[in-house]
Amino acid sequence: MNTRLVIAGGALTALIVGVIAVGSAVARADDDDARKIAISTPLAPAAIGPYSQAIRVGKTVYLSGQIAIDPTTNLFLTGASIEDQTRGVLENFAGVLTAAGLTVDDVVVTTVYLKDLNDFATMNQVYAT
Repeated sequence: MNTRLVIAGGALTALIVGVIAVGSAVARADDDDARKIAISTPLAPAAIGPYSQAIRVGKTVYLSGQIAIDPTTNLFLTGASIEDQTRGVLENFAGVLTAAGLTVDDVVVTTVYLKDLNDFATMNQVYAT
């Protein structure tokens, strides 16, 4: 069975939106069920509003936005380089992916928005690792 994943999120200077992943070890016979199932983990910053870190609906998992916050301190990575902010966002996404039974290997599409397009090459270099 396939699982689709959509992620929206960002860093203080980077915004990563629209990641789609397919395939999951947690796929079950009832995955066509259209109920909303909230996914939450301490491996990423807690939601700061009336939303969940992720929602599973059938075979699709939607991740809420992530910014460069350290989940252990709940502090922004202010003053951090684009490399550190990108790593922080990706680590937060990885934590939510893990809670959803997925990995970064399940991600098949990503859309990235940057505050400064000059940061693209640096962000992309970190994203590729």
